[in-house]
Amino acid sequence: MTEPQPLPQREPDVISEDDMPTVPIPARKVVTTFDAASKHERIEVKPPLTQLFRRALTRAFNGWVTVSTNMVRNLNWYPRVEPYVGYGTEHYSRLICRTVYGPFKRQAGRLTRGIRAMLTIPSPHTKVRIAIDGVPLETVQVGVSEVYDEVDAQRNVSSEFAASDSAGYLDLVAEHLLEPGVHDVSYKVRSRKPVKANLFTIPSGTKVGVISDVDDTVMVTQAPSLMKAAYNLLLLNPKKKMPVAGMNLLFNRIADMFPDAPFFYLSTSPWNVESSIRHFIADHGFPEGPLLLRDLDPRPKTFIPSGVQHKLEYAEQLMADFPDMKFILIGDDGQKDPTTYATIARRYPGRVLAWRNTGLYSVSAGFVEAGENLEHACRREAKEEVGIDLGELKYLGSQPWPFPASLMMAFKGVANTTDVHVDGDETLQARWMTRDEYMNELVTGRMEAPGKATIARYMIEEWLGHDLP
Repeated sequence: MTEPQPLPQREPDVISEDDMPTVPIPARKVVTTFDAASKHERIEVKPPLTQLFRRALTRAFNGWVTVSTNMVRNLNWYPRVEPYVGYGTEHYSRLICRTVYGPFKRQAGRLTRGIRAMLTIPSPHTKVRIAIDGVPLETVQVGVSEVYDEVDAQRNVSSEFAASDSAGYLDLVAEHLLEPGVHDVSYKVRSRKPVKANLFTIPSGTKVGVISDVDDTVMVTQAPSLMKAAYNLLLLNPKKKMPVAGMNLLFNRIADMFPDAPFFYLSTSPWNVESSIRHFIADHGFPEGPLLLRDLDPRPKTFIPSGVQHKLEYAEQLMADFPDMKFILIGDDGQKDPTTYATIARRYPGRVLAWRNTGLYSVSAGFVEAGENLEHACRREAKEEVGIDLGELKYLGSQPWPFPASLMMAFKGVANTTDVHVDGDETLQARWMTRDEYMNELVTGRMEAPGKATIARYMIEEWLGHDLP
């Protein structure tokens, strides 16, 4: 048996001049996207039974946090910081980190399997000292906010520490003057050595940026399949994760075309696996950049935001952070990225540099859900997307689709109803038309047909009776 090791001595909450010299940088309280109360996803707008269930689950989660926190404290675990990549301009930076419990020797940012990362225990309301390139921040505790806050120097509040929220997250804006480039941000809590993360300082005059999805766009996760996605997220060795074929070449080609363009990786994956995704991006030669992920802890106001809402909120934050920047949007159809990006293009006209023409019309499509056959999936998707009831169906063919690692199958059916209804979100517009009307729309440029390599184009050509030009 080995002798028990003495507990580490807690150091006083002071920073010596040798540790952090020079003049402090002001930082201020901002909205935290981890508890942003979107009007569409607030618990109080949900049906009563949904409200009851979500509030019960939130209370249960809070109880688990209390119990697990007491357990790890008895194991002599201490709060530590998981630092995340920050971004900003020469004038201000957005900094994100999370305080969690861990053994004294546990290193931050270490590559681990997803299931181990998901069992991370948050350390709420933990004081954190932050510095950029060795210059300390004057910080303020981040509370729960309701709306996105723009940078406003009049709202600066000085404090020695920044305190994480109830889930351990810390979201700050630091105002400063920094040279464009990559800087170091250090985070320190009591009894731990400082940990560092990159801070990408982007020139405010940069004209082009890239927002990219991660799951099945950069990294193969098979997100549409719940079981496969769970295995890839939780159990698969992070070093064995595969990139989507050719996407690193595409990203680097974009980087060559726009050398100053920052890359933002926007994903519905949880912050718990941030380290795994960041290592993957570096190992497979993708341009480095901030990761904007999702908190899976249930929240008092909004529970857990949907993937679509999460991506919309973060995309809008980037639009506000870089008002003069136009964005290239990259994603796949496994998590409704086309719908999300189309919404962004509508809300911010002229700000989307590369996206599909809004005149693109295609056929209804979707994924087969657990417990249903192909025919049922066709009828359900047609009903959900355009409000039409389908009767008899006929199989037309299939096509492998690499990005979500799926097989696409085509059917045509007999419509039992003719009234068209769209939600304006998942489907923007739908209409009946004859073959002559469709060809006239294409010739005049008011419509755009699906790409030549798509099964949707084959279906339209089969209906027309001839190939499209």
